Amino acid sequence: MKKVLLFNFPFYSGSLKELIDYLNSRLEATVKDLTIIFTPNPEQVVQAQDNSEFAKNLIKADILLPDGMGIVWATKFLDSVKRSEGKLSSRIAGVEVVTELLTISQKRESAVLIIGGREYESSHIWLNTNMLSITTTDQRADYSQKEGTIFWTHGYNSIQHINQEEEKQIKKIIAELKPEMIFVAFGAPFQEKWVIEHKTMLEEKGVKIVMAVGGTFDFLTCKIKRAPAWMQNSGLEWIYRLYQQPWRWQRQLRLLSFIKLVLKKIID
Repeated sequence: MKKVLLFNFPFYSGSLKELIDYLNSRLEATVKDLTIIFTPNPEQVVQAQDNSEFAKNLIKADILLPDGMGIVWATKFLDSVKRSEGKLSSRIAGVEVVTELLTISQKRESAVLIIGGREYESSHIWLNTNMLSITTTDQRADYSQKEGTIFWTHGYNSIQHINQEEEKQIKKIIAELKPEMIFVAFGAPFQEKWVIEHKTMLEEKGVKIVMAVGGTFDFLTCKIKRAPAWMQNSGLEWIYRLYQQPWRWQRQLRLLSFIKLVLKKIID
């Protein structure tokens, strides 16, 4: 699998099709072997500079998606100046990968579990021409008709203060549901930490793919609108999201810090 290093993070550098073909092969494999996917954007790269645990967790992933045009531009710029880093050809958004994986899950008639996120009960996802419903898990959940179903649990009242009863319930859901894929939506760096800390358990339960998705399902369930394609391709998607979620303005300041990191890399 082709990768490009950026600030010591090995980003996946192949095409979306190559990635999906690879993940499909992982799902078809008969051995218990978990594939971990994280989706760091420029904001998270900056965050990892001051959070060593987050940085270590990111590197432990099998696949780091370049989920942000800033990541792609940085590799191209550094490659043109230093000609030693390699460059990414294109961005691969987490929402695109999740959409493809959901399509595969429907064909395989396998259950999918979302852990975290907000108020996905009674939500729907349009997948091509099909509308998929999200089913909420609780202690009365019926998993007898789980084939091709998307289940959701909020997981924890506070991801920073997990109690034993919540952990027990999560493990019970996974054991009974037996999902091939789990999408974790706690936000960075908590979702990445949760995945790494639960890697052994997920593998033992037969989970094939676990992916940290942040707010991906907010887009897929249309709680938040995605930016027009031209904004996505020109790296301006963050502006569109900031318009819908003004409270994110402080987080977006990390984009300036990211530019500083890239410029500093030239000097080093």
